[in-house]
Amino acid sequence: MINNRLTVIVPIYNSENYIERLISSLLKQKYGDMEILLINDGSTDGSLSICQKYEKIDKRIRVINKENGGVSSCRNCGIELATGSYLTFVDSDDYIDTEAYMKCMKVMLDTDVDLLKFSYYKENDKGRIKYDFKMPTDSVIEFDIKTYIENVFNTKDFEAVWNIIVKKDIIDRHEIRFDEQLIVAEDFKFINECLSRSRKIFIMSDAFYHYVINPESATQKYDSNKVILRCNSIVKSYIDSTNIYEINIKDNTFCLEKINKLLNDKIMLLAVNESFNSFKIIVKKINSLDTMLELISTKTIKEIPTCFLYYLKSKVKGKCKIMAKRIIYR
Repeated sequence: MINNRLTVIVPIYNSENYIERLISSLLKQKYGDMEILLINDGSTDGSLSICQKYEKIDKRIRVINKENGGVSSCRNCGIELATGSYLTFVDSDDYIDTEAYMKCMKVMLDTDVDLLKFSYYKENDKGRIKYDFKMPTDSVIEFDIKTYIENVFNTKDFEAVWNIIVKKDIIDRHEIRFDEQLIVAEDFKFINECLSRSRKIFIMSDAFYHYVINPESATQKYDSNKVILRCNSIVKSYIDSTNIYEINIKDNTFCLEKINKLLNDKIMLLAVNESFNSFKIIVKKINSLDTMLELISTKTIKEIPTCFLYYLKSKVKGKCKIMAKRIIYR
């Protein structure tokens, strides 16, 4: 049944220190027809009891308790249970401005676009930075393959799902779901599948979402095994995404640049945290991944070097990047 309800899907895992801030920001939303799905992913702290407390207070909240399966499984669970004709996603350690959904839904309903994306603040305890889109903002964009190629792979405009609103009909008709095998770039793949089925999109320059950098978060902690998995996920996601429009990665400059940039970021992370001998071993493992071998064998991308000079350059660049981030947030 078509309605104007907005379903907000929130994956939750061990977020007792942040979840009340998020729930409070959701309950203050000025948009009237809204449901909030708090999906507890097997938390071992007090997250579930906090969610259940708010469920008793506000009828818009539904708490779903499930076994641990990861953020993608939580989001997929939310998609299955959603009663709204429009879907959006929020991470449990972030929060959102009071007028966000009222303003966004007005645009969605007035323009009848399939997908809307709004800006956000990236923040920590030292300050915040507003993200500025590279694509045109505050007008309807007719979305086609040319727009896709020129913008999606060449910007960061479509890397996260927590600042989109999408018609549920698009997701249901094309059976779009999050890839539960990916631990990174799952957002990118999901959005690209939505974009490929969208006729019209709208990008709002207004920033409503607060993406909070939490140093204690698992996503912020270095782990060499996770770096390997992330490299695999990056390449797999881009291969799958280009298949949507039957794009040949080898012939697509934007796509190649994006893959190489993301891989280089991971290599710099390795160089900063590992000795040269460890660096060589880990890079060899990355080069031997099935997804990497697929692109290396067709000479789509080059094998990542393991020589000392490359290691040294990556280490210097990595340290410079870390210093730049610290300066920005002062």
